[in-house]
Amino acid sequence: MALSPFELGSTSVFSQVQPGVVLKYLRPIKNRALAARITNCFVVGREILEALGKHPRIVNYLGWQDNAGLPQGLLLTEANHGNLQRYLDEK
Repeated sequence: MALSPFELGSTSVFSQVQPGVVLKYLRPIKNRALAARITNCFVVGREILEALGKHPRIVNYLGWQDNAGLPQGLLLTEANHGNLQRYLDEK
């Protein structure tokens, strides 16, 4: 399955995998040490989201994507206002 990124961050990419569900995954990084540190941040982020559970002010964590054909990453409910930074900038 080919993904079309709709949001690029400094360390990650967001792509819609189905309506209402996005995949946040590591952006390609050539520096191995940096990529390892960022990968660790993804693991910690996953653990935090799993520990927090559902909360009305946090985007819902739907699970970890590790199926063949897609990059590994966080499956999240698509935020209804899109990018948080853009939302804050518009206020």
